[in-house]
Amino acid sequence: MRLPGVLLRFCSVGALATLIHYIAGAAGLIAGLPPLMANLLGFTCAFAAGFIGHHRYTFRQGALPVRRPLFRYATVSLGGFAAGQVLLSVLSAVPDLPALAAFLPALAFSAAVNFTLGRLWVFT
Repeated sequence: MRLPGVLLRFCSVGALATLIHYIAGAAGLIAGLPPLMANLLGFTCAFAAGFIGHHRYTFRQGALPVRRPLFRYATVSLGGFAAGQVLLSVLSAVPDLPALAAFLPALAFSAAVNFTLGRLWVFT
């Protein structure tokens, strides 16, 4: 697969999953959840959309069995989520930085990790 096409598809699916993550996380914050719990809510909502989109569209493996890439995707996603939680925790401690603004760098970091490992390991 050529990198530009895969990257474009990854960004499309990733943008949708990130939007789902952000909306659910923001709803959690508005409902009074602490930032780390709101981020967990967003991650949980976005996980299925991201896997289905990347498996069937980004890396075009819809005809292949799901078990192995799902396990790998879960591993990578949980690792990226954990790293994003650490980054979010650090950013949440910055005085006068709104919690919604702290979400963005954590999401961007996770997206970069997910693309790299998705292309090189998860969907191979």
